[in-house]
Amino acid sequence: MTVRAISVNVKSPWVFVPLLLLIFISTATFWFFYNFEKEEYTIHTGSSPQARKNPLLAAKEYLQQSGYRSESVEGLDLLAALPPSTDALVIRRLPGGLSNSITANLLNWVEQGGHLVMVPNANSQKSDHPGRNTLLEQLGIEVLEREKSNCGCPKKDDEKTTSESTDTNNSAADNTNDQPEKGAENSASTADPGPRNRIVYADLDEYSVQLETFRPRLLKDSSDTAVFKIDGSYFIDYEEEADKTRSDQNEYTEREGDWLLQYEWGLGRITVMSEMFLFSNHRIGDYDHAYFLTWLLSEAQTIWLLHSTEVESFLTLLWQKAPLFWLALLVVVVLTIWRLQMQSGSPLWPALDERHNIMYHIDATAQYNWRTNNLSAMVEGNRRTVWSDLISRKIGLQTDRQKMNVAISRLVQKTGMTEKQLQAAFQQSIETEQDIIRTSKLMQRINMLISGGDKRKNDKE
Repeated sequence: MTVRAISVNVKSPWVFVPLLLLIFISTATFWFFYNFEKEEYTIHTGSSPQARKNPLLAAKEYLQQSGYRSESVEGLDLLAALPPSTDALVIRRLPGGLSNSITANLLNWVEQGGHLVMVPNANSQKSDHPGRNTLLEQLGIEVLEREKSNCGCPKKDDEKTTSESTDTNNSAADNTNDQPEKGAENSASTADPGPRNRIVYADLDEYSVQLETFRPRLLKDSSDTAVFKIDGSYFIDYEEEADKTRSDQNEYTEREGDWLLQYEWGLGRITVMSEMFLFSNHRIGDYDHAYFLTWLLSEAQTIWLLHSTEVESFLTLLWQKAPLFWLALLVVVVLTIWRLQMQSGSPLWPALDERHNIMYHIDATAQYNWRTNNLSAMVEGNRRTVWSDLISRKIGLQTDRQKMNVAISRLVQKTGMTEKQLQAAFQQSIETEQDIIRTSKLMQRINMLISGGDKRKNDKE
């Protein structure tokens, strides 16, 4: 069957569109993979947040991958509750002002078989505070500081460090004496050397290792009881290949003091280092730093890396140790705000200033006296008021001392009311509700008749 016959039998030409689209996609895919190839590349994103916070994170990962059990911690909790005596404790910098009890616990822990590796705190040694750390004094170690010259002379070669330390995550915590010197020089000329390192050589059991040193601080074994030492003298090692042919390459500089001292204390050991920058994240892979770390701690079952002895703030510790306290505090604050909203602000129903008719007040007074059984006093008050009003109208009633019978006979003439009605109005005792109603009506009538009588009399005159 020819193409013409197929096109005649097909009712719609749009049937060929998917076929043409499939051919196009296949051709484009073949062309792309034929002209391009996959290539892997690495993007450096910088240090992770964990590495910026923990300078010994790389050392911990290296020890774990090498088959050792290691943990990285911070704070002073580990010094208060020491690990088993079969472990090793690495303190990046010994905290200053340790109490005598903590120092005694550390020495007792080492005596039972622990291995303590630490860097002294130079500031605590210079302090005269009675609570300063006395651990180095018990070991017989003296910290030696290089005395800088004030003569204005140019720096000697041994005062120029090699490369600037990239361990920036602890530059704020360490003081000037605890940071590596920064005197690296970069230049393209052969007269001005490039970055150079100071290398300390150490003879171990079978090998001789190269370790980079950064600080001018050294240690002195005043008690002369150290079982292992690494001398503080160093060699110059240039980083640039063009500078490795210089005459001062591998130049030996002798210094007084030791870079590392190790003591036997009971069943355990105490290793004091002048610095620990070679174990930081950016230096653990240089020279023989990683191998030296494993050699130093190879006999420990678990290696504890105390990378920071700074104590968290009280609020942070409270959040970590007692989170329910903050939850309860939040509930109390919410309830307090809700309660204050219920007691403050504009009233929901403001008082209306409406002036009522006097009859409301009369009715309220009557209701009050009715509930308090004070009806007799109210009626007597009304009788005195009406009697005073009658006297003021000058109808022949002179004084209150006038006899009531004479007054009633004169009121009979003036009001036209019967004597019985007037006696009920002024003399009847109040015992029931009907009595107060009847008496009130009679006194109201008396008042109206007397008022009307005066008016008619005035009109006639």
